[in-house]
Amino acid sequence: VIDGLARMKIPYHHSNLTNYSDLGQYYNAIDLYLVTSREEGGPRAILESMASGIPLVTSKVGQAVDLVAHGLNGWMVNVGEVSEAAYWVKYALEHRDSNSEILVNAYRTAVDNCYSAQMPKWRKFMNGFISQSEY
Repeated sequence: VIDGLARMKIPYHHSNLTNYSDLGQYYNAIDLYLVTSREEGGPRAILESMASGIPLVTSKVGQAVDLVAHGLNGWMVNVGEVSEAAYWVKYALEHRDSNSEILVNAYRTAVDNCYSAQMPKWRKFMNGFISQSEY
């Protein structure tokens, strides 16, 4: 990606983080997060953008299918539907003044799915598989 941007003379900034917790500050530099993956295990950026108050448009991949409610806490499009993604990116950016409810819902989704909120769910799920003293 970096080589391609340089060849096309597109300005960019690239940073290698030494501390993952510093990532949050970089979300302040963007207007919207767009996930265009065809296949994904996460992506972690879905919850990161929701927690950061950044509007999200994502393809139906990974945890997006379980976390994103189209039009309620972000926008979700079918995999490979470029025009659909472009439509919702444009919509989200043009309606940023009226997106506050979506961003609040997104933040709640992030909070409900943070690591500490997941621990009781995993304990309940694992009950009977392993003894409690093991975790």
